Amino acid sequence: MRHHHLQTIIPSMVRPTPRPDFLNASREVLLHLTGGVRLQGLYTPQPAGQAKGLVLFLHGWLGSAHSNYAVRIGDFLFQQGFSFFRL
Repeated sequence: MRHHHLQTIIPSMVRPTPRPDFLNASREVLLHLTGGVRLQGLYTPQPAGQAKGLVLFLHGWLGSAHSNYAVRIGDFLFQQGFSFFRL
């Protein structure tokens, strides 16, 4: 796109609402790492034994696991049969 800000603005204007089953299935996970580092993520598992795989989503600089784009892509992949971890 000629105007790079449109890549951010347009998707936020026209966005499908994530399905409640994706949001309700998400649970907070706190990872304790060496050096006292802690990372908070949101894990949305498929029912036991039904996942096609696990997608690990790392948001960009100043992003969040709650960002619209993270939730939308998570919902889409969840509906396709993948478990999803937003970190």
